[in-house]
Order: sequence, then C-alpha cells, then structure tokens
Amino acid sequence: MDLQNIGRGARPDARLHRRVEHAVQVGVVPARCKRGLHHLHGDRYTASITDGELRVSCAACFAEPNPDHSWVLTFDGPAPDRLVLDDAPYARAEPHFVQRPVSAR
Repeated sequence: MDLQNIGRGARPDARLHRRVEHAVQVGVVPARCKRGLHHLHGDRYTASITDGELRVSCAACFAEPNPDHSWVLTFDGPAPDRLVLDDAPYARAEPHFVQRPVSAR
C-alpha cells in the first residue's frame, strides 16, 4: 500500500498562511503534526507542493501505522519561496482526518 498518496484529493485542512519578508514570499505552516503529538522541525517533517496544495508530513507519524500524517494546506498563486513553522495562525484550524480502512481478518 502506498501510504504517501493516502488522502490525495482529500478535503484540505486549511488555507496556507503567507507573509512577505524582505520581498520573499514565506509560507507559514503548523509547527506541530496534524495529530498534535510531535513538533515539526529539522528533519522531523517533509513538505511537498503540487497544484496549489502544500502537504506537510510528520516523519514520526509516517513511521507509525497511521495513514493520515500530512497537513493539507491550499493556496492560490505562486508557491512560497520558503517555509517557517508557527502554530498561531492555525490555532482554530480543524484538521480533517482520513478514516483508516478496516481490513478483513
């Protein structure tokens, strides 16, 4: 099973917050994983952009048997030049979780 693509096309969790710093477009992403269990910094997360959608994946959640390890943030216009971590803009965000399929045993 390709866990990296689970949830593709799923309902987004929030709009990407953006700001400009010294004429550079900066995307502001959550500093905690989607489940709220892990801090995302250094090599503890990956970010990928596809067609107006930014996915921020928690490395710790990806390593667990959890199919929904990514924030899905949508945006219009060009992709940000860099990302910063900050939970404040997402304090009221309500993440949408993909339901894990029940396997037949």
